[in-house]
Amino acid sequence: MKRKQISILLLVVGLTVTIITSFILTKRKGIANTTDIVIKGSDSEFNLIIFLSGEYKKAYPDAVFDITGGGSAKGVQALLKNETHIANASRALTDEEISEAEANKIDTRSFIIAGDAVAIITHRQVGVDSLSLDQLKGIFRGDIKNWKEVGGVDLPIVIYGRDENSGTYHYMLRRLFLDQFPTNVSKFAHNYQIIEKVESEKGAVGYVSSGAIIDRNGKPYTRIWPINISIEGGRACSPFDIQSIKYGEYPLTRALYQYVRKDVDSKILDFIKFELAPQQQLALEKHGYFPVSPIQEVINKKNGIEVLP
Repeated sequence: MKRKQISILLLVVGLTVTIITSFILTKRKGIANTTDIVIKGSDSEFNLIIFLSGEYKKAYPDAVFDITGGGSAKGVQALLKNETHIANASRALTDEEISEAEANKIDTRSFIIAGDAVAIITHRQVGVDSLSLDQLKGIFRGDIKNWKEVGGVDLPIVIYGRDENSGTYHYMLRRLFLDQFPTNVSKFAHNYQIIEKVESEKGAVGYVSSGAIIDRNGKPYTRIWPINISIEGGRACSPFDIQSIKYGEYPLTRALYQYVRKDVDSKILDFIKFELAPQQQLALEKHGYFPVSPIQEVINKKNGIEVLP
């Protein structure tokens, strides 16, 4: 009887070791064994990819997606570590990321999948309808400290922004020609956290992707106020005004990227082609984004994806 119990125990131990070994090997191989389409990175692209993946599943019901946000830097690092098929990023790769990829002999390809407007949002009681780009710079540099200085109510300005993993964080620094934000700016990993803070705090201002304040029916979120922004001497424009965005009148716009490894599986490229197809591109405006431009289509073609009309 004892011999039988020992045999069973050894069998259980053997199976456990096999399972643990299999788990470790799977982890080491990153995403090599998954059937999911794994997408990580830019929080500004999160709602966009939720929409596009949902449309893809209507056409291909067996497709399984694993989508997370949290910031462009997190997506790029996941790609370099082979932990994602697609890295979403609201910016180009940094010199450091390019060097890291080269050092590890990783070739990447990039595709522009949409355009985005960065929305400046305030609490609804601030009382400011529009700001010039110079005024916005003064606020985010910390020179303008009270809303009454720009025509609003007598309230201290409280700034909420993204953390250093965010492509939007770095975009705003570059666009406003700032070395850094004031030390009292509160930083968050996700757009929804900024929206919640701005909604609840009088005097609050923050920046988010315009797609983060559009609901699934294409309606703007009404419990915050998106500020109209003007270039000096120009017309103040809304981040939802597609025509002003197309003509360059709204000053806070950028391309949204997806990065993959050069040897990526064809199923991933099929999904990217689907995202860029005319039917999906035409639907972007309803969700707070805008289609790729003809120049961006040429860039995508150069990088290996051509979508037929």
